[in-house]
Formats: sequence, structure tokens, C-alpha cells
Amino acid sequence: LAPEKQKKPPKFVEILVDKTETVDNTVVFEVRVEGEPKPTVTWYLKGEELKQSDRVEIREFDGSIKISIKNIKIEDAGEIRAVATNSEGSDETKAKLTVQKKPFAPEFDLRPVSLTVEKGSEAVFSAHAFGIPLPTYEWSVNGRKVRDGQEGARVTRDESTVDGASILTIDTATYYSEVNHLTISVVAENTLGAEETGAQLTIEPKKPPAPKLTRDLKLQTVNKTDLAHFEVVVEHATECKWFLDGKEITTAQGVTVSKDDQFEFRCSIDTTMFGSGTVSVVASNAAGSVETKTELKVLETPKETKKPEFTDKLRDMEVTKGDTVQMDVIALHSPLYKWYQNGNLLEDGKNGVTIKNEENKSSLIIPNAQDSGKITVEASNEVGSSESSAQLTVNPPSTTPI
Repeated sequence: LAPEKQKKPPKFVEILVDKTETVDNTVVFEVRVEGEPKPTVTWYLKGEELKQSDRVEIREFDGSIKISIKNIKIEDAGEIRAVATNSEGSDETKAKLTVQKKPFAPEFDLRPVSLTVEKGSEAVFSAHAFGIPLPTYEWSVNGRKVRDGQEGARVTRDESTVDGASILTIDTATYYSEVNHLTISVVAENTLGAEETGAQLTIEPKKPPAPKLTRDLKLQTVNKTDLAHFEVVVEHATECKWFLDGKEITTAQGVTVSKDDQFEFRCSIDTTMFGSGTVSVVASNAAGSVETKTELKVLETPKETKKPEFTDKLRDMEVTKGDTVQMDVIALHSPLYKWYQNGNLLEDGKNGVTIKNEENKSSLIIPNAQDSGKITVEASNEVGSSESSAQLTVNPPSTTPI
């Protein structure tokens, strides 16, 4: 009698290895196992047992066991496992099956979109194509290929996925072009072919900032026969229109419209010709417009039989350079006031001067006093006028010896 063989549990001496195969092809896995008694091998794909069928062939040849799976599909991709068992135990080996699509030429599923941007802005174009093998991308602007390191243009890739989109960024501030309308094209290519798509880039001149009010109109209350002075400061405005009760007013009889510098716009209204109403100004440029409004209140002057008479006159004043000066007067008989320094008319809101008139009282306020001189105030009505004068002395700041 032959000696009884020593029993041993199964052991795979050739194990499964990962395989990658193309759709509709046949994939073959092979193992070799030892054990006593002879092990039985069972195959599993994605946890499901594989048995002999039209698609699956299992055969043993010269000590190795092979399994062939025909007409594989994308959904077959996953873990394949071989389990060997006998009365003494079991062993297993496993591998990964990857199923790839058949090679095909690139086909775009994301195409660049035409853009219109302002000069100085960035224009970003994205493109993505499916293809096996994975395609490469080449961008062109007006037929010229975009190269690495080219000023104003760069090509990057979305790295969030293996086959991320290709991205072209054009910085219109530095990209040189003789024209403002550019044709953008991109070619996706692999060994089986290529596909091209494109878009348009329009670069518009940079627009100026929208107008910005830095000084609004202020309420003006004046006596009839006085001029009402309005001032507005607007940055970036190319046009400024004035309105009284919604009707545009321009320089004409009774109205003076002027522009003092780049930002300051002024309007003077003769109240003998225009009464109370809403004054508004609309400042605009190519980027937009801004509006501000206020009220003009014209006070009717009662008939007087006497010329103005000062009850509180000006008094000489001595201040330090840089101080704020305020001088007040009060006169009877409906006075209209005008202030002068060294014979020069002072106007409210000009050169920092503020003039406040409240009934019979008038106040002159000069911030940051700089110059000495004679201050005169004239009070007038339809009967006549009176004056009050005083000396304003502006001393230099005192210095403390060290």
C-alpha cells in the first residue's frame, strides 16, 4: 500500500494580480494552490460567486486554475477573489479588475464661453474633453499658440480631478494686442484624433469711476433781491446739470452756472426773478450719475420807512493766527447784510467763510484766521444802508523759550 499523504491546508503559491482590460474584451486571472486533500477553488467578483457560464469559463491546467470572463463591461470593475478550501482549512487571494472604455478621439463636454471684459481685467476660459487616451490641450489667440511664460497669458489645469479642465487666463492689462476683438481657440488631441472649439474675447476701454458726491447741496435761505449761491463738489463727473423745481436751468438772465475747478460746480440764482423751490443737480459720466437736492427759501422783505440801525456793532478783535474768528452784529428795520475784509466782498461758503443770517442778526465766521485787516459789515434795505467796522488783528503764535 502507498503511504498516506500528509494532510495540509490550502496555500496559494501563485496569487492573483491586478488587471486592466478594455470593454468587450476577455480578461483572464490565474492562480496555483497546494494542499492535501486537493483544495476546491471558488471565484467571486464584487462579492458574487462566479460559476461556469457562457461568459465565465473556469478550467484547470497543469496544476494552475484559470478563470476567463468574456465581454467585460464597465460595471464588472471591482475586486476579484479566489478562495481555496479543503478539510484542513482555507486560503484566499484577491486583486482589482479595472475596466476601461475603448480608446476614442477627444470630444468636448465643456467649451469656452465668449466674454466681454474691461481693459485691465482678467478673462478666464475653460475647456474639457473626454477621450482615451486622455487628451492634451493647446490654446491659441488669433491663431497664435499660447506658450509657457508668455506675458499676459497662462494655461493651467483644474487639479481637483485626474482629467481636470484646461484653463486659459488672459490678463488684459499686460497682454499685447493690436485689436480689441480676439478669437480664442483650443484643440484637444490624443493618438486617435483631435477636436477644436473656440470663443470670442472683446476688450472694452476701461470705464471711469462713477461720479461721487463729496459735498452735497445745502439749504439756502435768502432775502428777496439777494443772490442765492449753491455749490456742489463731485468727483469724476464730466457733466453737471442744474434744475429748479425739475426744470433745467443754465446760464441765462437771473442764473449763473459755473465750474470753478475739476470737481466744484456752482450756481447763483437771482431771487428777484426766481422764488422758493427745489434746487437739484445731476452729475454724470459714462459710468453713471448721482443726484443731490435741497431747498431754496426766499423771504419776502417787508416795506421799511427807515434805513437799518445797528444795535450791536462790530468791535475790534485780536486773535492768534489759526484761531477761529466770529463777529456778530444786530440791526433794526429788516436789514440785508454784506461783509467785507479790506474792502473785498466775503461770500458764504467761499474760502472757508461762513455767513449766518437770522432775522436781524448776522454772524461772520472765519476759521483758521491768517490775515489782519479791516472788517466791515453793511446793513441795507430799500430806504438806505448803514455800516459798522472794526479792526481784526491776527498775531503770530507765541513761542515758549527752551
